[in-house]
Amino acid sequence: MQRGMVKDRQTNLAVQQSEITKKSYVIKESIIRKHLEIRAILDEDLRTTLSYLEAEERAAVSALDWLMEENWSLIREIEQDLAGITVTLDHEDLHAHEMSDHQGAGVIDRVADALSRFECCSVSLDATKAEQILSLTNNMLLLISSLTPTMKNLAKSYSSDVCLDPDTAHPKLLISPKGDSVTYTDAWKELPEAPCRFDTTLNVISLQSFSSGCHYWEMDVTGKTYWELGVTYPSIPRKGIAEDCWLGRGDESWELLGQPPPGLVSWP
Repeated sequence: MQRGMVKDRQTNLAVQQSEITKKSYVIKESIIRKHLEIRAILDEDLRTTLSYLEAEERAAVSALDWLMEENWSLIREIEQDLAGITVTLDHEDLHAHEMSDHQGAGVIDRVADALSRFECCSVSLDATKAEQILSLTNNMLLLISSLTPTMKNLAKSYSSDVCLDPDTAHPKLLISPKGDSVTYTDAWKELPEAPCRFDTTLNVISLQSFSSGCHYWEMDVTGKTYWELGVTYPSIPRKGIAEDCWLGRGDESWELLGQPPPGLVSWP
């Protein structure tokens, strides 16, 4: 009977294992499809945006080509008029001089009119729309950056506040007024004796406690040669040099991360 029960359990475990594998595969495939869809949307948006900007560029360049051609025509016309005026001035005739003056005035008027119509600054890219495109693109970048990497954001969703309890801190540990940082000092502070204070191990416990759920913390240990981070039951020994007083050395605590000093064994 016991053998049959164990075999049934083994069968159930195998079925559960298969279901987990299938479910994981479905989730991974769905995530891959979503990322491909995101990439396709971004690629299409990039193609559309660049297509619009290229169309704007072509229109502006085409307009400038037309203006340049008009200017060349104007230059040729001016040169022809100058040639005619020069020929007229070569003759010693007062009436011819008056005609040349009238002809020159006409050229000046035509040039002034052409220059007013062919103003270069009248052709330009739509700067306002370009700035809007850049702004929207930057906003999209900021949005995507705020949502990725996915796993880090998932971990941060479990973020929990931690405030260190100065009444539990070893006398050589200085707790900040906000309770969000701890500093080691060589000086032994004269503090009132308390059952909850660590007197040998350099430990401090948070005021908050957690009995269940997922929790996430970030800590800065830059420049530190010795540090440990872990979780513990309130019943962890606080007095003496017993191994149980250290994080991860007994049944009352677990060391999650740490950089112990040389010669000190850190148990997993």
